[in-house]
Amino acid sequence: MVDSDWRVIDSKDVDPFRNMAVEEALLSAIDGDFSQNTLRFWKNKRSAIIGISERVRDVLHLDSCLRYNVLIVRRFTGGGTVFNDLGNLNWSIVCKKNSRILENASSLTKIYENILNIMVFALRELGIEAEINHTNNIFCFGKKISGSSMYIKRNAVLCHGTLLMNSNLNILRKVLRELKYPVMNINEVKEISDELIIKEIINGLEEHCLMKVNKNRLTSYEENLIKQISLVKYIPKN
Repeated sequence: MVDSDWRVIDSKDVDPFRNMAVEEALLSAIDGDFSQNTLRFWKNKRSAIIGISERVRDVLHLDSCLRYNVLIVRRFTGGGTVFNDLGNLNWSIVCKKNSRILENASSLTKIYENILNIMVFALRELGIEAEINHTNNIFCFGKKISGSSMYIKRNAVLCHGTLLMNSNLNILRKVLRELKYPVMNINEVKEISDELIIKEIINGLEEHCLMKVNKNRLTSYEENLIKQISLVKYIPKN
């Protein structure tokens, strides 16, 4: 397994439509060997991000979405609907299949395990008793604090997930029709800043994968991809 230096992108745009396009663009660029392995952090303003195969009316209370100004965005990965607001920190790992982080990951479950172990390591370093649960979730004290989903292409993998830092769980419960597991905010256990958890995740990635993560930005190639993808799939709905 070989890794060149990774880059970290801390996105400031909170538009969920653009952020979904960024995710697709990163995966396409890295799969095509046009970009380097990437760790990204990003937030969305209040929105419900539904899985690729879900029916909107089956998973959301549309009257509550209207009442609380919750945008509805369909992502290109599977899994269940997640509620996003500025109290939730999203993370993404997009990398080539020969990256060290995927070493000995011969199944979907193992890929999740390798990646989520980075998040668990960071949380535990900060005093949060986190553990992987039900393959692609992270729990603390029996409650869900992070969910994730994945997309695998020919040469690259994207895994992205949530971290409930200080989200409005009251609105979350009113918007989502069903909660498969009880949820809680990380800051209910210990008050941790976004900057601190980001720092620990980067440290964990460097320690586990024996490489360096450098701050960087999207390339012009990726920006063009984002524009193309947005025009086709992620135009905001009025």
